[in-house]
Amino acid sequence: MNINGALFLTLTNMTFQNSFAVINVFCAELPIFLREHFNGMYRTDVYYLCKQLAELPIFLLIPIIFVCIYYWMVGFNEEVDRFLVCNLIVILVVQVVVSFGQLQISQFPAISLQKKHFFFHRLLRLLHRSQPPGGPGAGASAHHPGHALRRILPQQQVGIRIHAKHTFPQ
Repeated sequence: MNINGALFLTLTNMTFQNSFAVINVFCAELPIFLREHFNGMYRTDVYYLCKQLAELPIFLLIPIIFVCIYYWMVGFNEEVDRFLVCNLIVILVVQVVVSFGQLQISQFPAISLQKKHFFFHRLLRLLHRSQPPGGPGAGASAHHPGHALRRILPQQQVGIRIHAKHTFPQ
């Protein structure tokens, strides 16, 4: 597997794993939230902020652990600063995907519709990586896998030493 494929799998895994976790949890909590909200226990913004803060350690630890294992197992660039940049980009992708998942669940009433719409939307975005949303340089969103891939890829390709068993004539 080459570097592009390994980075693509990293971003795809983080995207789908975390988005479906958000969708499944929120759909289970929705009846409780609606009951407590309409009883005047708390506002929607307070619920959202508290939920984000409560889930933040999980959505920080999972990508860090994943990247720590996957990065060295695949054999990416061995420089520590490149590892930290890769980790930071994956964490940012996860945070945006969590927010995007919450946006998705607020648009559709049934979980089956949410999952189908989210899956096809993400699949189309993953396959069409020509430019980030809004065009190049337009403050494009970090959750776009092609945009994240363009940020990680140069970090991995600079300074790579190729170990060849045979030398080829020029």
